[in-house]
Amino acid sequence: MTQSLPNTPSNVILTQPGFFLKRERHLEDDNWITKPLHLAPDIPVGLEVLHSVEELTITRNTSKGTICGGKLHYTLSGKHGKQVYAGVEDPNCCCTFCCGPSRSFTIHLNNKWDKEMLRLVRPYRCDGECTLCCCCPFARMRLDIISGYDGRKIGSVTQKLSCFKNLFEAISKSTGEKYKIIGNAFPCRCCMTFSFKIKTINDEDVGEIWKKRYNDKNPNISSAHETFGVVFPSEASVDMKSTLIGAAFLVNHTYFEMS
Repeated sequence: MTQSLPNTPSNVILTQPGFFLKRERHLEDDNWITKPLHLAPDIPVGLEVLHSVEELTITRNTSKGTICGGKLHYTLSGKHGKQVYAGVEDPNCCCTFCCGPSRSFTIHLNNKWDKEMLRLVRPYRCDGECTLCCCCPFARMRLDIISGYDGRKIGSVTQKLSCFKNLFEAISKSTGEKYKIIGNAFPCRCCMTFSFKIKTINDEDVGEIWKKRYNDKNPNISSAHETFGVVFPSEASVDMKSTLIGAAFLVNHTYFEMS
């Protein structure tokens, strides 16, 4: 872009300001999903990218920190590998190892400009595998999904009482949508793959929260809970998709995270 013109003073800048910065940013943006055009005006700010997303794969980046070695970073990608959000969690080392799957956490989901779009908040709860704890409504697992743009509560995921299966209920506060999330009563954390089914209130299968474990020969890296994801119901709104993202994190941290 820099041009050489005759009789031009040496201190004159002919390169367009910010050109190389914009070009570099454009190349980086190629890895991110773009906001669809011609969306309905009532779609909440920050959730537009979820409108056309059918499923998400969530990967924890072990090279950017461990539970006791800084923040945990997650990449949320769509079906074709385009990044949708970047997740950041700042875990408490003592809480993680003392409380294990029952630990509290807050995960921030940011867009490509590092602006918070969603916040997943889970308070401390008794381990869901304890039968006595599950009978107490104040001890069952719960997660709230908060908008990072205006602070409104988008939805919630709550563990429900069940003796023969793991049962969660995902509710969108704004739209009233409701789904059940069902898994085996005793999921094995050592299994290579595992899934929780997303069902309507009429028990129709409409989606899935899945977990995949990879064999890793590196003894310094634990890959037990690095990759999981969610397949959204085809009729889900962006608010419900946000709620189901929270459900995927809750299921993974509750049943597959090693303490």
